[in-house]
Amino acid sequence: MTEFTKPTFIYWKIAARAQRPMLMLRAGSVLYTWDDATANAWPAAKNDQPFGQLPVLLHNGRRIAQSGTITRYCARVAGLWPQTEDGSLRADMLIEHCNDIYTMMAKAKYAGDVGLQRKAWEELAEKKYPEHVAWLVNMLGTDDYFGGENADAGDIAVFSVLNMAERAGIECPLSKFQTLVKHSQRVSQLGTINEYLTASHPVYLQVPEKEKNIAE
Repeated sequence: MTEFTKPTFIYWKIAARAQRPMLMLRAGSVLYTWDDATANAWPAAKNDQPFGQLPVLLHNGRRIAQSGTITRYCARVAGLWPQTEDGSLRADMLIEHCNDIYTMMAKAKYAGDVGLQRKAWEELAEKKYPEHVAWLVNMLGTDDYFGGENADAGDIAVFSVLNMAERAGIECPLSKFQTLVKHSQRVSQLGTINEYLTASHPVYLQVPEKEKNIAE
């Protein structure tokens, strides 16, 4: 197997499960390759992957599967994983909390037909999403970052999922949580994250458009 000294992601050119680990690398200004050709030819390479699914990261002779594992690995490569036990636990908790938010959005997307999807997204926006975000507001407090003065893996995880939620069109805008708005602004300036945002890759999880009333 080729060494792949530069991290290489096998994934489609969309903002979904690979966004978080990609942003970890970008926060640390670590260059990577995005192999969407293999993804676009899916399932031709399915049997080559550890669990037959994507994303997969190739790096230093390793073929790494599972988005959570890839996220933590990229955080360490980028120098963003906290060195203290307390810091490590906090970052891990934030990553899992953000996983919960992403999973809620995924469930809304696959709730059924368009009508059921709209209902699921509405229910998410009314209660589940703001409740989850409120816990983040509480944990952040008045600090610039969740770890205090410096950003770490937990901050990138929060930024990533809130960015996807905002772009998904959830009717509970981030502007309702001003401390997190300011947090997102700070994180967006780390490394080359802004370059990623400028590319504006299509979001995979998205609220279905409402039906338009056509005047007779």
